[in-house]
Amino acid sequence: MAAQISGNAQKKGYNVYYFDSESAISSEFLEQCGCVLEESEGYGDFVYIQAQNVEFVLETIETILASGEENNLFVWDSLALTPAIADLESDFNPQSTMAVKPRILSKGLAKLLQPISNSNSALLVLNQLKD
Repeated sequence: MAAQISGNAQKKGYNVYYFDSESAISSEFLEQCGCVLEESEGYGDFVYIQAQNVEFVLETIETILASGEENNLFVWDSLALTPAIADLESDFNPQSTMAVKPRILSKGLAKLLQPISNSNSALLVLNQLKD
């Protein structure tokens, strides 16, 4: 569904920034869903970005918005599998980084809400867990 939304957004001239934490999306699948991966007149750009960590995704979105670029669709695939830096640097004990990611998201999304709205942009966050 996110790929189809991305393709439709491109048709309307929106630039799509696709943050992928799983490295699971294929260019063939994106094209089948209507995404235009090469520069094409009348379509917004499609930019694939490896989502290294939560902070990286939030900071990258902030940088793009600060550049004054408008009409963007930011797709985050997926939030559940994007670690925080503290998660990457800690041991395997889940208690050692409890609630770090929710605190980062709370602050980061609150900070980005107004700039996203003011730039006629949208943020689509996928939050899926796989067994």
